[in-house]
Order: sequence, then structure tokens, then C-alpha cells
Amino acid sequence: DGDDSEGGSSEGALTLARKSSAVKAAERRKRRSMAPGMLDASEEDLERQRRGTFYQAKWFQDDPAESATEPCPSKLAHSLQKTGSDFQWIQGKRREETQLILPIADFVVELCSPKITLNTMSVFLIDQDRYTPYYRHYFYGKDHTNFLVYDENKDPIFVSVEKAKSSSSLSVPLRAFVRTCSPWTSESEADMWIMIPPGSRSIKRAIARELEDFVGPKPKLFELQEASQEAFLRLEDMLLMKAYKFGVLYMGEGQATEEAIFNNRDLAPNFMEFLEFLGDVIELKGWDGYRGGLDVKNGSTGERSVFTKLNDYDIMFHVGPLLPFTEGDPQQLAKKRHIGNDIVVIIFKDDNSAEPLDPSIFVSEFNHVFAVVQKISHPDVVQLKQAGEVTDINQTYYRVAFVSKDGVHSLEPPIPKEVFQKNQKFHRLFLTKAVNSERSAMYADKFVTKMARTRLALMQDSGKDLQKLEKKEKTWQLLKK
Repeated sequence: DGDDSEGGSSEGALTLARKSSAVKAAERRKRRSMAPGMLDASEEDLERQRRGTFYQAKWFQDDPAESATEPCPSKLAHSLQKTGSDFQWIQGKRREETQLILPIADFVVELCSPKITLNTMSVFLIDQDRYTPYYRHYFYGKDHTNFLVYDENKDPIFVSVEKAKSSSSLSVPLRAFVRTCSPWTSESEADMWIMIPPGSRSIKRAIARELEDFVGPKPKLFELQEASQEAFLRLEDMLLMKAYKFGVLYMGEGQATEEAIFNNRDLAPNFMEFLEFLGDVIELKGWDGYRGGLDVKNGSTGERSVFTKLNDYDIMFHVGPLLPFTEGDPQQLAKKRHIGNDIVVIIFKDDNSAEPLDPSIFVSEFNHVFAVVQKISHPDVVQLKQAGEVTDINQTYYRVAFVSKDGVHSLEPPIPKEVFQKNQKFHRLFLTKAVNSERSAMYADKFVTKMARTRLALMQDSGKDLQKLEKKEKTWQLLKK
């Protein structure tokens, strides 16, 4: 099994043993960091890695046809800092000033990056390490073994390791996926891949050595029955976010307060056009898809809403004017019950005034990212055509800007410009940006703490359920004998 031999009694031998152990621990950490790894990295990938954004260029596929080449950043970058009245990249790249959002304390305005174009930029979902169903994809229904181990705090850690397919594959490292109770933060990840060296005589002991760095010396692994597969799958489904809900508000001419915006109840033509761009207008009664907390039986949250999908993710929009209006309630608390709990809120600014939005007017502990969208008037489109910024004056164009509360990581992908033609490319960019904005907000202190408590409770409950399941399985095996 390749265990370290005990050192002699001399101080020199003890020092050598410690050095050897440290080297091996470093090698284990390197193997873990390369588990999904940057196996093939372009110059662009390496540049993003230097900026703190990691790509996963290839997975450990069983079949080359399953190669996943979509860039999957697991850490976020591009922090902005305020210098006087101007915003700059930390790296020093200047960015143009937006017309849509007022720069204000405690908020970071993300401005356009003119050197990037929509045709050449990569539009990708960030944090794929955190949101990819690895167990379902790589282990469930396939030949593998599940283990349960407890850390120094007596909290469970779940390990899944694949089995060698044949004697010829014994020279290939085996993949093992480790799910811990640790929270996801901007500095640390809760789940990891480890590699079991080829030729290991004891898989269990090989895994134990890989876990020593954060579990403690000689962790005890409990091999679980095949019935544990369903429990592992349920846990993964509960931990991963598979659907999103975003708020959508209408901001009319001269409106500058939260109350005025929430009291809007009419669907102006420009706003309706934008809603149909976002997704499909659906009837809520009898809706059998993702409902985002809306009532699909009794109509208490209105008759219609807007729904769409991005890849495999469902997205429901909480549209302010489509939610029920409460007479005599200037705050419209029934609407705020939904939109006030959305992390990302889209503001459709239906005026051509130069007055920017002040994001601080929205009072909510949950609203952390605001996207402001404004349809460009035809005379302005003509001017943009003369300036060479647009090509077809008969198309619809939008100005877009994003702002986030302090503590939210920067929002990938960066906006290449402020003016966008209403088309499928912009639709995908906008939805991707919205999903990434919510994922970025998960690293704000408020959400890190909340998600850590939720994760710990789910992991502990699953650990208890697995213990009960193992006892039942062993009893059943004894009865069969």
C-alpha cells in the first residue's frame, strides 16, 4: 500500500521523516487541485487564471465524445474599486462611465469594457464546480463505492470513488469525489476531487491518506451499501441550485422612489416588448413547471408571469405590474414579499431622461444586484448609426448596466458595451449575466453564513439517515442468511 516506514530514533531521521511527510502532503494537495484540472489551457485560460478565474478545460471523461470544453470558472475576479468619482479595474484598465446608474457609496457599478465585443467574448456560467451534479453524472448508476467518514467536529464527509473497469485500467488513477460540511467561500471550496494513485492495494487506505490534511490522522472510513446511492443523489439535489427567480420592475418617467416604482400596475408597450424578450408570458393557474414561489392554484399572486430557461436551468420572473396591486398600501408589501426576496432585480427604465437610477432607494436585505435596462429611442438610434455604433436603425436597441452591493464579487462575463441589439446573442448574455450575478452574490457575507448553516444541516441529516439505512441493510442481510 506504500505506507511510510517509521523513522529512526535520531533527530536527523525524525526531521527527514517530517520533510518526507510534508512533501507527500504537498503532492496530495496538488493532485486534488488538478482533479478536474486545467488539462488543456489556452493563453486566454491562463490569463484568466492569473486574474483569479479558473477554467476547467476538460473533465475526466470515459469517452472522448463526452469532452466538456465549456469554460467553468470556480473563483471570481475583476474586483472594482472607487477612486474619486471614477471606477477602475484593480488591474488599472479604465472603463467608460454609465448613464443609467448613479455611483453611490456601498454600491459598485460595473461599467462597459469597450475592448471586448459580443461576437468574440466567451459567455459562460461561472462556478460550475459548485453547481454541477457530479455524483449524478459520474457515479450514480455506475460501478462505484460510497464511503462515510467523520471529521474532527464529528460532521460527516461523503466520498464516492469509481471502480476500475478492467485489469488493463489498473494503471490509471481512480477518481474520487469528496463532499464536506465546509461552506463555499471566495477562498475555499466545499467539495473536491481527489485522485487515487494507480496500483494502490487498499483503496480505503489511499483515500484515508488523502483526507488526513483536513480530517486528521488516520480517518476511519465506513463503506456503505449499494442502497446509499439514492441517499447520495437526494443530498446532491438538495444542495445544488437548479432554478432561479429574478425580480422585474417598471420605472416610468420621473419616478425616483421605491414606492412609485412598486405602485406601477400598467404594462407599457416598451415594457411588454421587453418582457416578451425575457421569456414566455405564461398563465399561472395550472402551471406545472418551476413556479418560483408563485401561486399556481388560487391566483393569489396574479394571473400571469414570465418564464424561460437557460441551458437546463428554469427561470421565473417576478414581474411587479403582474403581481397583485393592493389598494391603500403605498409600499405594496404583497409585491415586495416576492421581489424584496429576490437577489437579482431587473429595472426597466422607460424614459429617455439623463437622470440615473439610485440603487439605494430599494430597501431589502436580499436585493444585492440590480440590472438597469433602457430602450433607446429612435432618434438616438439614428445618432448611434451615424457614430458607427449600430448597423440597422430599424432594430430595437437597449442600454444596459449592472450595479451590486459591496461584498458581491464582480459579475461575469464583463459587459462589452452599453448598447445592445435585441437579439438571441444579447438574450443569452443577459440571462447568463443574471444567473452569474446571483451566484456571485452567494459569496457576500450574508449569504455565505446562511448557506453554510443550510449545508451543515442537510449534511448532518443525511449522515444520520445513512446510519439508519446501514443498520436496516445489515439487519436485512442477516435475516436473508
